[in-house]
Amino acid sequence: MKRTLFFLFSLFFFSFLTAQTPLTQAVDFTVTTIDGEEIVLSDILAGGQYVVIDFFFTTCPPCQATAPLVNEAYEYFGCNSGDVFFLAMDTGDTDEECEAFDQTYGVHYPTVSGVEGGGNEVNDDYQIGAYPTVILINPDGEIVEMDIWPIPDAQFLIDLFESYGLTQQECTSVGVAESSLPPDYVRLSPNPTSGPVSVSAEGPVTEVTVTDAAGRVVLTANRPDSATNFDIDLSTLPQGSYFIRFQTEKELVVKHVEKVE
Repeated sequence: MKRTLFFLFSLFFFSFLTAQTPLTQAVDFTVTTIDGEEIVLSDILAGGQYVVIDFFFTTCPPCQATAPLVNEAYEYFGCNSGDVFFLAMDTGDTDEECEAFDQTYGVHYPTVSGVEGGGNEVNDDYQIGAYPTVILINPDGEIVEMDIWPIPDAQFLIDLFESYGLTQQECTSVGVAESSLPPDYVRLSPNPTSGPVSVSAEGPVTEVTVTDAAGRVVLTANRPDSATNFDIDLSTLPQGSYFIRFQTEKELVVKHVEKVE
């Protein structure tokens, strides 16, 4: 009997020793990304998405090696427009340092800095003890993967997430089917842009909606004149990735645009 109890205790102990967060249920948080977007965990989960959180800091060599692999999975699953939402949660660094990290290591999923964004508090709440720590939260708030490690390649992540029923989706779709129209049916220039972007369409456009990387609408413009050539002013938006949805007389067309300072 003692031997059995010792075995069960050892199994319990080592299962948590290998998990970088001891939590099994997610702690809600509200944070701000380096692009100025507010992220509320409970809102994302309530929308039915899984959430991947990549806990990191900018001078951590394993974090630097892992980030591009996580980004490949982020793009494979639709750039936060599909079944799963990816979020990088820094500790100890500023927005500027995180931005430099993202540019260097090819991170396009939303990043929260430790200092300005609120990442320090989230790292503390999740009791992260080693870096990187990548976790997966299901829509019920259960942490179903407490420490995804090691990560040998992006396919490892893709296979793991697909085992939970998550499916591949195109980044540019942002929740809609891929357009059957020619790629140049709607053209944007310049892209990237620091302010206005000129639109040239092969047919009338009646409505324009701009969403952020999380799929939230940030600008809406009705075009009753069914224009084919017009400008969209993005100067009031923070730096980051956006998707412009054009309602044409044929179907919805979605284009990606980068807003820069």
